[in-house]
Amino acid sequence: MADDKSNPAGPFFDAFRDFGKNLRLPMVTVEDMMAHHRANIAAMEKAARNTTEGTQAVMAEQRKALEATLADITTMVEKAREGGMNRETARELLAEQVAFTQRSFERTLATAGAVGSTMRDTTSDNMAVLRERVQQGIDELKTTMDRSGDEPPVKEG
Repeated sequence: MADDKSNPAGPFFDAFRDFGKNLRLPMVTVEDMMAHHRANIAAMEKAARNTTEGTQAVMAEQRKALEATLADITTMVEKAREGGMNRETARELLAEQVAFTQRSFERTLATAGAVGSTMRDTTSDNMAVLRERVQQGIDELKTTMDRSGDEPPVKEG
């Protein structure tokens, strides 16, 4: 091909092809690159789904805690309306507010624990997905390197 005058790249292209051939660089095809990037995108999609599911679980937990707190407040207000105001009902109202505060605090702690657990699990799942993809990428690179031989790095033709 070096003697072919119809080759517009001429000896310049031939020199690079021969350089790569002498180094025995691996042959990388467009199909290899596309498969690699498709696998990367699939891993990112899976991580995004995990994150969405984790966020939905957190929101559900927070909604449940808010609904319970609002139900407690509604009950306290209704009791306060029914009883009128005297010394005894004032004591009962204060006792109910103290109990409400304690329930709210305990609910907040439980919700924070559930949210933390969900976020930890989501992060752990995402790291596993990405770690697996990195390992697959390394394996793909090894396979490509093993294919290097007498093939030139650029296909003629």
